[in-house]
Amino acid sequence: MAHPYTTLASIEAKLPQCEGRWGDGNIPTEAEVAAIIEQNDCLIDGYCADRYEAPFDTVPTIVARIALDLAVADIRETLFAEQPDSTDAQGPGRRKRAMDALFAIAAGTLSLTPGGAAEADTPTGDYGRPEGSWSSTDEPTFTMEDTW
Repeated sequence: MAHPYTTLASIEAKLPQCEGRWGDGNIPTEAEVAAIIEQNDCLIDGYCADRYEAPFDTVPTIVARIALDLAVADIRETLFAEQPDSTDAQGPGRRKRAMDALFAIAAGTLSLTPGGAAEADTPTGDYGRPEGSWSSTDEPTFTMEDTW
C-alpha cells in the first residue's frame, strides 16, 4: 500500500476526546487505530480497483473522507461498546454515508474527479464530488443527509 488514506491527526480532529489518550480505558491503542486504518484502506481499494488504479499514490479527497469516516465510525463503535445505556447517534450514519459513496464509486455513478483521474487537490462538494460536475443527465444514487 502506498500510504494510509487517513491519519491519526485527522481522526483526533473528529474525536478530540481521544487525543493523547490512545489506549486508555475503552479507547483503542495507536496500533489498533493503525490496524483499523489499514483494514478500511483495503476495503476502499476493493471498491475502487475496478475503475481506478488502487492503492492510490495520490489520495483523492473523497477517498480520504471515506477513510476518515470509516475509521471514526469504527472507533466510535469501540467507545460506545462498553456503555450499554448510551447510543452512538453519529457512527452508523457516518458509516452508511461512506459505504454509499463506495457503492457509487464501484457502480460508476460517482467519479473521483471530473476526468476520472485520481487527483487530491480538486475543489470538491459533498463527498468529493467536484463542484458543478453533475451533468443534467446524472441521477444521484444516494443523498447526503449530514453536512461536513
